[in-house]
This record gives sequence, structure tokens and C-alpha cells, in this order.
Amino acid sequence: DLGAVMHVSKPEDFLGKVSWSDKCVQYYLHIIDHSKLALFYEKMHQIHTKGSKTK
Repeated sequence: DLGAVMHVSKPEDFLGKVSWSDKCVQYYLHIIDHSKLALFYEKMHQIHTKGSKTK
């Protein structure tokens, strides 16, 4: 799920338009945060490593 590594926000309206047409459009700012994915893999690695030490 790509949303699991993103922060999504709706910026406040700026002066002017963000569209090449004459209609205002809603837009959202997506910031990819790889630290979330890195933390997930780190936790999985710790679980795997802890499990292999007991064998």
C-alpha cells in the first residue's frame, strides 16, 4: 500500500489558480516518507534475528 509510506495533506488555498483551465481544482500534497518503510523492515529484521537465535 503506497499510502503507508506517504503523508498526504491539502494545502491552504494560494492566491491564483493551480490549473491551466479557468476552473479551480482541489489538489493534495503527497510526501513520500521512506523512514516508515525502513522502520518496518528494521522491526521485521529484529523479529527474524531474534527467532533464529533461539533455534
